[in-house]
Amino acid sequence: MFFSIFTGCPAIPAIRLDGHAMCMHRPQILIMAIGIWVIIIMAVMQYEKIVGVFKYPIIVIYPLVAFIPWLRDLFHLFAGHLAEISIAGVFIWRGLTGKAVQNVGDRIASGILGWFLIFRNGWLFFSISFFSTSRAKYYSHGSFGLDNDLVRIARDYFSLPVSAIAIPLMILTILVPVLAYLIAIRTVPKSQW
Repeated sequence: MFFSIFTGCPAIPAIRLDGHAMCMHRPQILIMAIGIWVIIIMAVMQYEKIVGVFKYPIIVIYPLVAFIPWLRDLFHLFAGHLAEISIAGVFIWRGLTGKAVQNVGDRIASGILGWFLIFRNGWLFFSISFFSTSRAKYYSHGSFGLDNDLVRIARDYFSLPVSAIAIPLMILTILVPVLAYLIAIRTVPKSQW
């Protein structure tokens, strides 16, 4: 849902009691997307020290994703899993550094939540990559009668088997804790951990 709104497409989550969930997004509101791009530029300039060499790629990538329709739709499909592993990275960073937490319990809970999301997504990507039974279950259990996101990405955008999409996502999931650690040592001296 966040990514849809982030690209200027109003969105609403649809969740059923039996566990089905999806995000329904509306057509893009151009002025909303442009406003978000301006906010991104201002934030990147404000926090230039933290984003470092990623300053210009961040500023350039947003309009590509937001304003090219097929690319925006592709990223909408990727967004749920990418958001989960990104949030996992944030929570692992919080657990490592103790920043943005109220107490030790909050720090421990942050670390646990981060690692839970990493293992949950990592296991999903691993299992649909290497186990045919998991892959068959994934193919047959789309929410609200739709195909699952990775199935649609593999079929509609790349004409590849779903495992060819899941393996790079599995590798990315493995790299997120490493990136969280690298950001932690860059932003907070180890003596303050």
